Amino acid sequence: MSDKLLARKGIITADFLTDKFRISGDVTLKSQPFPDMMNDKGSAFCRIENVYVSPIDDPTTFRAQYPVGQVRKQSVIAVVLTREEDGIARHSMYQVKLDAPVYFNLYVTAGEYEIRGGVKIASPVDVDNMLMQSLDPFMAVFRATASLVSDPEIQFSGGALLLNRNYANIYCVERVTG
Repeated sequence: MSDKLLARKGIITADFLTDKFRISGDVTLKSQPFPDMMNDKGSAFCRIENVYVSPIDDPTTFRAQYPVGQVRKQSVIAVVLTREEDGIARHSMYQVKLDAPVYFNLYVTAGEYEIRGGVKIASPVDVDNMLMQSLDPFMAVFRATASLVSDPEIQFSGGALLLNRNYANIYCVERVTG
């Protein structure tokens, strides 16, 4: 089924990256965008359907397959999403828009991953606040790639990636001009 058809039905496909596993599956969006679901402090888990679990260092080998699962949000280092628009939150102190006038390249080390991508914001003065002061645990990184530090050939890429700030060791930013 195409990404556009799934999105119209309120379903997105996601890869949840933890310290040891890649958990892939479909998430049904109810009344809020996916980033808002992940940042919802009223729920510790995210329900996934059509679940596939594979070791992070061997992502093509499936260890388990189940129709339904629940992933603990706190254990997720990053979530890789196919489409950029799936990474946009409705409720955020720092409003992210795909056509935002200011774009920063971003490099982050988080757990077992190096993450490269970009952030889009309305004002350059917000970048430090957005990266370090936001109360939301998950932030969007666009056109992102997460590489496994122990084997940089293993990469997970998508139009958007939700990074769990609790795992971030360092943020490096560079404003893109022109």
